Amino acid sequence: MQPDNVSEPEAKAESLTKHSGNDGIENSAADSPAEERSGTSPKGELENSQIASKLESSAEENQATGKLESSTETFKLIAQLEGTLEVEREASGVKFDWPKGNARLTDLSGWLLSAHIAHAALIMFWAGSYTLWEVTQFVPTESFYEQGLVLLPRLANLGWGVGSNGTVLSIQPYFNIAILHLVASAVLAAGGLFHLFKGPKVLKEAEGRAAKFHYDWDNPDSLSFILGHHLIVLGFGALLLVLKAMVFGGLYDANLHAPRIISAPTLNSFRIFGYLVGYTPHGWDPMGMAAVDNLEDIVGGHIWIAILCFAGGFWHIVTKPANWTQQQFVYEGEAILSYSLAGLGLMGIISAYFVFNTTIYPVELFGNDRLLAALIQITLGLAFLGGHVWHNLRAQQKAGRLDQAAFFTSAIAGIAMIALVSTSLGLNALT
Repeated sequence: MQPDNVSEPEAKAESLTKHSGNDGIENSAADSPAEERSGTSPKGELENSQIASKLESSAEENQATGKLESSTETFKLIAQLEGTLEVEREASGVKFDWPKGNARLTDLSGWLLSAHIAHAALIMFWAGSYTLWEVTQFVPTESFYEQGLVLLPRLANLGWGVGSNGTVLSIQPYFNIAILHLVASAVLAAGGLFHLFKGPKVLKEAEGRAAKFHYDWDNPDSLSFILGHHLIVLGFGALLLVLKAMVFGGLYDANLHAPRIISAPTLNSFRIFGYLVGYTPHGWDPMGMAAVDNLEDIVGGHIWIAILCFAGGFWHIVTKPANWTQQQFVYEGEAILSYSLAGLGLMGIISAYFVFNTTIYPVELFGNDRLLAALIQITLGLAFLGGHVWHNLRAQQKAGRLDQAAFFTSAIAGIAMIALVSTSLGLNALT
């Protein structure tokens, strides 16, 4: 009989703690009875059976009432069942941690940083190695798209090693860029290993400024501080394209069919931000930003992106989130993941529109057949958005916010997104 002020999950945790000291769970796998080594003890089976019965009762209640009020309690019971199974697995010496991925590092900010750096190393390695492979396969007498190349035409689009009409003048820049990425991947891999073996598991234990990058998922201030630094890095990324266009050889201009320096990028804010609502210099266009048809506007847009990223970055570093924003978001690890997936999904769908832009993707470099590339971007975008919905609903469930209104809002958002994409593609087909 538990006191009234003790919740059932807490009582269960206390019960499990007591049982762990009395039922031989602390013993090693070699010293455990055969029934425990097989995976589950009789007492564990009893506990799991009791929890399963509660789950069945909760499901029947939901089905009978047609309501979701007990969904939070159901989630707690599921977590409780998983906890008892985990205890039994530890007792039997069986561990299944690897499928959890980075979820194992949710509360280990130092090791999660190591994983992020390692992921960046893998991305760099792929870019470098695949570029190097394409260099070895390149045939100068054939166009990029006829050879099915992916990365070399993008490098040529940035003005590297290409002349008039998309003619490749030298593959040396492509080789150099490939090696640069491979070296960068090695440096990043070393950084990931350093933070794994030498750095603290939790950044709060680090010395100096590094400790400020420790986060608590339920602390809006620390998350805002880290977001600010991310935005500043993105701002520098946008400026790199600006420097390439204005200083280091320019970009390939599809209108001139040759690379050129962009000496006068567009800085008119009304013209740049007009693209967001489909207002272009040639009138309204349903393609919006993807309707841009000159490099000056493209480079000017990146200048504005850099300015906004820097301003937003400094704002988030020096200020704290307002109360109304804290009420709109769920501050929990899985919720933060869902917001990141939403951003990726949105970018994936938006990029599908740009695939058909011949100023950004010149015909002589990428060819005319772009439907497959657009479908890949849309598919990835929808997959990320699906992940966003899944993880966001789970996060709201953990926070006790999941109700019929949340499901209704998610459904409306999904329908609106599908309608927006369908309408834009339809209008583009008509025009």
